[in-house]
Amino acid sequence: MTVRSWRAILFAFAVLGHVLPADAAQGAARDAVALAQQYESGLSVPRDYGQALSLYCEAAQRGDPRAFYGLGWMYLNGRGVVRNDALAVMWLRKAADRGIAQATNLLQLLSRVSPAPAQGCPRPAELLRQAGVKAFPRASAPPAIRNVINETAQHVGVNPRLLHSVVSVESGFNPQAVSPKMAAGLMQLMPATAARFGVRDSFDPRENMRAGATYLRSLIDKFKGNLTLALAAYNAGEAKVEAYGGVPPYQETKDYVATVKQLCGCGE
Repeated sequence: MTVRSWRAILFAFAVLGHVLPADAAQGAARDAVALAQQYESGLSVPRDYGQALSLYCEAAQRGDPRAFYGLGWMYLNGRGVVRNDALAVMWLRKAADRGIAQATNLLQLLSRVSPAPAQGCPRPAELLRQAGVKAFPRASAPPAIRNVINETAQHVGVNPRLLHSVVSVESGFNPQAVSPKMAAGLMQLMPATAARFGVRDSFDPRENMRAGATYLRSLIDKFKGNLTLALAAYNAGEAKVEAYGGVPPYQETKDYVATVKQLCGCGE
């Protein structure tokens, strides 16, 4: 099975969630997993896959099954490490054996992948070697992706700095990114949004950027140029912003809005 095909199956298999049971662990392990998820997503803190991996490993050593799932997800998507399905399956099996339903669902999709031999977390130096980098900086757009973003911004009429910032937070400029909630591509389009804007292939950078930027432009217009509300709607949904009469009281959404605006340096 090709990378594109299994990701397409994963994208359609919209039954997973990265928000795992809050009572799965206690104390320091819980705190480490919560912080790892922040560094992995780049919300409220700079995206730092190396720090996320270290924190997941710290929690995994305490036996937190959510950390096993987090490590499996990072290996499956090549976040801070070279993508390794066998290692992903090894970690996901540990999570599934301890009751993480999302891990069980993923393992069904990866049924043909043999797990790597049981092992613990690699040491930091090994993580760096696997990733082939000297550090884990915040993602920056490769030239080809940067050109697509700039062209789309000009065509749609969106501030290019804003669009770069949204893509940075949404996908880390990875056109193959798939979230546990099944958002896909550079602008992390949900299936309904992709269908709404006629997207045939959410992993095509130009298609994805066109749809995501057009949607963002429509939200800016809808909320009369209020960037805070437009970004909140892009993250949490238009209905939630309308229902609460402002930014929904979700920490993820608050962090998302703050992070994008900080990166962009955009005013209202």
